[in-house]
Amino acid sequence: MSNIDHRHLVGIVPLAKPYSIYNNIWDDGFINISETVNAIQGAILECASAGCSSIWVNADYEQIPLLKKRIGSWVEDPVYYRRTFEKKPSLTKKKIPIYYSWNHQKDIGRRDSYGWGIINAGFVATKIAQNISKHLIPDRFYVSFPVSVTNFWQPQHHRKQIHRGDRICFVHEGKTFLDDEFISFIITQEDLREANRNVKDKGTGFKMVDPELGKGLDALVKRPPEERWSARKFKISEIFSFLKLKDFDTIEGDFYHRIDTWEGYKSFMKSDNHFRKLNTKYFYNRGKHKINGHEETEQRPDYSFSKEDE
Repeated sequence: MSNIDHRHLVGIVPLAKPYSIYNNIWDDGFINISETVNAIQGAILECASAGCSSIWVNADYEQIPLLKKRIGSWVEDPVYYRRTFEKKPSLTKKKIPIYYSWNHQKDIGRRDSYGWGIINAGFVATKIAQNISKHLIPDRFYVSFPVSVTNFWQPQHHRKQIHRGDRICFVHEGKTFLDDEFISFIITQEDLREANRNVKDKGTGFKMVDPELGKGLDALVKRPPEERWSARKFKISEIFSFLKLKDFDTIEGDFYHRIDTWEGYKSFMKSDNHFRKLNTKYFYNRGKHKINGHEETEQRPDYSFSKEDE
């Protein structure tokens, strides 16, 4: 593995799914994993603990206003937040920006599987960075899932390995994201492009060529409804099928619970792997905005974890 210090590690939190597991009108990631933390916040805090330079949440377009209000636009870097030995701790804090992306209209209903949100968020982050400076283009992407619960503080203890490695994945009982488990991993920019090519190559379209009709446009016929747009049903292991476990450095996770089913959520709630309440304010909204030349002060809802961390 490379010893290069990758300075632009970007976090990705995929939300957009074709259906709600709990039949909610809002995203399932808003479900609480403790008294004061929801699953989306947990995934974002994991990216922050890893030292990501920015975090991109890929969600349905209709959910973006709710996410901005509930989650906010910034998250504190936990490592810098706890540097109380500094002369001026408030000046050494590091705020990580949170951005929101959504699937393109042409992808909806065609290739918008849950894993496609990873590719889409990565491409949006890359394109925006390219428009600013080539020095801001992400080197790698840290993917964290809000449909599972892990120890979101753990990555800060592995920062040196995370920032000096290439591909890294967390492992739980021998299982990784390559086994369709929602466990965090890190991939490179080239891996993201290859995943995009993989989806487009393997995915079916609306029409197919009928050999009996010859070649050209005249040979195109409609596919049966069940065979159309197969990429929308791709699992994460299919999207990243070109990757093998031997390509990754591995980190053993502290614990792992899937909460993408009601039974899985109940199992997590009955476990001992609960997070203590936090009194620190990790999430922030943007302060003042100028709308049509007028300054508007945005109320800052309390996103803090209200009680003392025992």
